[in-house]
Amino acid sequence: MYYKLDEIKTSIDDWQQLLMDAVCKKLRVRSQDIEELMPIRRSLDARKKPELYYVHSVALSFKEERLARELVHKKKIAPYEFPVYHPATPGEKPWDKPVVIAGAGPAGLFAAYTLAEQGYRPLVLERGADMSARVKAVERFWKEGTLDPESNVSFGLGGAGTFSDGKLTSRSKDPRVHRVLELFINHGAGPEITQVRNPHLGTDVIRAVVVRMKEEIERMGGSVRFGAKLSGITSAEGVLKSVEVNGSEQIEAEALLLCTGHSARDTYEMLHESGVHLDSKDFAVGLRVEHPQKLIDKKQLGVDSMKLPVGAAEYKLTYKDRISGRGVYSFCMCPGGSVVNASSEAGRICVNGMSFSGRDSGQANSAVVVGVKTESLPGQGPLKGIAYQRSLEEKAFGLGGGAFAVPVQPVVQFVGGSGSVALESSVLPATQPADLRQLFDKETTAVLQRGLRYFDKLIPGFLAEGLLAGVETRTSSPVRVTRDPDMQSVDLSNLYPVGEGAGYAGGIVSAAVDGIRAAEKIIEIYRRK
Repeated sequence: MYYKLDEIKTSIDDWQQLLMDAVCKKLRVRSQDIEELMPIRRSLDARKKPELYYVHSVALSFKEERLARELVHKKKIAPYEFPVYHPATPGEKPWDKPVVIAGAGPAGLFAAYTLAEQGYRPLVLERGADMSARVKAVERFWKEGTLDPESNVSFGLGGAGTFSDGKLTSRSKDPRVHRVLELFINHGAGPEITQVRNPHLGTDVIRAVVVRMKEEIERMGGSVRFGAKLSGITSAEGVLKSVEVNGSEQIEAEALLLCTGHSARDTYEMLHESGVHLDSKDFAVGLRVEHPQKLIDKKQLGVDSMKLPVGAAEYKLTYKDRISGRGVYSFCMCPGGSVVNASSEAGRICVNGMSFSGRDSGQANSAVVVGVKTESLPGQGPLKGIAYQRSLEEKAFGLGGGAFAVPVQPVVQFVGGSGSVALESSVLPATQPADLRQLFDKETTAVLQRGLRYFDKLIPGFLAEGLLAGVETRTSSPVRVTRDPDMQSVDLSNLYPVGEGAGYAGGIVSAAVDGIRAAEKIIEIYRRK
């Protein structure tokens, strides 16, 4: 039997060797009394910076249960059970047409893996390219400004998370979260992702992991097709019957798991035209701000992180505007990363953050965004949030000079200060100085300005050493493809809207969990072949 012990403090150096002694000291037991000790959570304590400590939670078992009962009675430890994922039980309904999954991002890959593992042989359709060709297309875009609208930062194997920080944070206690992390580890991620407070993979690791997952899906009987864009659906009497691929090919489908991601705007348009029920959803827009990593380290750690084993420092900032009632917050903060041009449509620019697993670029960046209520936007219908996103991206494209150069501006100038500030930028393929205040309406600009000034009080230098890049529009889907408790579309049976693009997730882990849940719904209905 295992027990949990919290609040064990060690130094940040050689903590692996110090952990057992710290546990024994806290419990007042001998190391020989402990049968097994496993770290389950580790976070950094920087309250006394520059003196830094790790605070651990561990699971342990004892050679004698008598000792364990005594420690439980003294409330020093508590019984602990590791999260266990229980596969779905197959149903009895026969089937002879494939289960189709549109999209090979986290939702689609984990849905496909779950189905393939139980013998359901899913067919995955991905509009973008495989990893090798996708990386080449993205690197060509960042070098030359030549955009491939079907294979880019948003589309291709792994989805948008492939070119990101690869954050794996989740507040959910769902055992599927542990399943997601376990599968990542089984396919090449480091075991620490189940232990640290804010785990991440980095773009280099996540690329390798999703390739191995795709290969394993195929080995288990699934199929993955690239350059295969979902372009239409066919239904009869409220039941989905087939899918159209690339505008011509028809594939009969037992069910369609819609895992297309939050940037598949043409898919939303196709669904709307096909009569599928969509709802508009609130989202956020803003800018991405970049700073020297040393500035963030000094504030958060009290010392340059490059001199320590703890990794580059992060931040999470929020501001509630009293005048408008709107909130400003940091989003998808990438320590030791870079700002990337994440455009996916001609004539439009959007940006995102990315880092490699080492987080050692020397630059820190984060989105700084303000919430948008879709009810406040002009126009009618569920797609008006997309129209607003596009309008901002078109303005950004124009401010950049019309050739995918990203418009940038020092933060001090954006908030109304004067003077020329020379700041380094990591954005590719190019940048163009611009007045980013022209992107937004007056209220949104003013709210962002007040939020940035407030953040400067929390991290001195946030204004003086910050460079803004625009525009950040893809924080989340502005549309929800409405589904019922069985995860099927409310007005089209056998259509399963899944993940971030469907409006039911927000990040790699939550999208993957949603993909697993959708696959379980399929398994519970249909007989295993």
